[in-house]
Amino acid sequence: MAGLSRRMRVNMLKWLGSQSPATPNTIIYVGFSTASPGDDAAGIAEPTISTGGYTRAQMGAGGGQQIAWTTVATPAAGAAAKLVNNASVTWGGTTQGSASSAAWSTGTTPLAYLFYSESSTSTAEANFVAFGAVSTPPQVNAAGVTLTAAASALEINIDDT
Repeated sequence: MAGLSRRMRVNMLKWLGSQSPATPNTIIYVGFSTASPGDDAAGIAEPTISTGGYTRAQMGAGGGQQIAWTTVATPAAGAAAKLVNNASVTWGGTTQGSASSAAWSTGTTPLAYLFYSESSTSTAEANFVAFGAVSTPPQVNAAGVTLTAAASALEINIDDT
């Protein structure tokens, strides 16, 4: 589960107030962080892009894996609206989905958070969409590790409060 960033909450209010929010991207990139990104992306501690084969997973039309999001359904009264991946997603490698060629983290610093960005490399707030804690943080502390999230494992929620 992930929470929306400060920038995304502002864009939602702009949309509600007919104040021209940013145009949505067709691709969202999903990355890992060893620390909480925070509300403004300032805390992102991501493995170095391309080191050990680490890359952010691409979601949406035109994405590297062509993984789309499910259609958002109207939730029950009082329940969160959810956006989830419709197929498994795999990180890493020069071709997304290949195993790591070196460590991305250590045993003392697991990949504890996922974050969603409109950029394949930037950690700026201008590209930051949402983040959330990983329920069982993975460790990629050697070559040959493949990280995969099952269908419906990536989730962005908007609560009714």
